[in-house]
Amino acid sequence: MVIFIVSSQKPIRIYDRSRHQEIKVWSEEFYDIDTLSDKDFQIKGQGIFIELEDAYENIVINEKAVSISDVDEDHAYYTYVYENFILSVSPINGTIFCINLVTSEFETDRGIRVGDHISDVFKKYGLVDENLLQCYAYYYNHKMLIFYVDKDERVVDIKLEMI
Repeated sequence: MVIFIVSSQKPIRIYDRSRHQEIKVWSEEFYDIDTLSDKDFQIKGQGIFIELEDAYENIVINEKAVSISDVDEDHAYYTYVYENFILSVSPINGTIFCINLVTSEFETDRGIRVGDHISDVFKKYGLVDENLLQCYAYYYNHKMLIFYVDKDERVVDIKLEMI
């Protein structure tokens, strides 16, 4: 893990060794953070609610997918690209195994959107399970929640995925 706590005094200072910079977060904001649950692997926005493992055929989306990929030797899933998100669906059972948020029109169950600062993610989800280059990941019960950030530590992409 790349992130570690430098000081337990207020504010907590978190040092990201990959970027050689410090991220300051107020310690009391971590006291009442719930652990991840299945509820954290759903998105909401524009009157739409989508959860990992939902049957794609039961999802009501008021727009057509921009592109749909076919199953072939290289791809073992269908990809449905919408204006605000991308869904990956298993051809075997028709369930959603990956949701990718690409705009701020949708949010996670805890209210994080594309454009939020990584400190907002830490306030809602706590410290990460894994930090890779510009990517902060949380794991729960064969599921992964990943926040990708830009050089200014703004969330540019959110991925909810079965692993």
